[in-house]
Amino acid sequence: PWYNAPLMQTSLFAAEKGKVFPVGMGQGADYDFMDRMARFSGTDEGGTTARGTGDPSEYESILTNIFRDIITKPGSKLVK
Repeated sequence: PWYNAPLMQTSLFAAEKGKVFPVGMGQGADYDFMDRMARFSGTDEGGTTARGTGDPSEYESILTNIFRDIITKPGSKLVK
């Protein structure tokens, strides 16, 4: 299936000491898939990823908080 490729890349990246922090927003997010990616990378929190659900008018502030939490973790940096 299509999801094997990103899971493989996440696993390879984690083997090189990289971290992947999947973030989902809204009703259409595939949280099961993102949770698997986070577990492969070791960035899950109790088996789950950061989530932004509920009122769409709050998504910007929720995303800001999620990204702030990610980039303030020791050793973290944003890359393209």
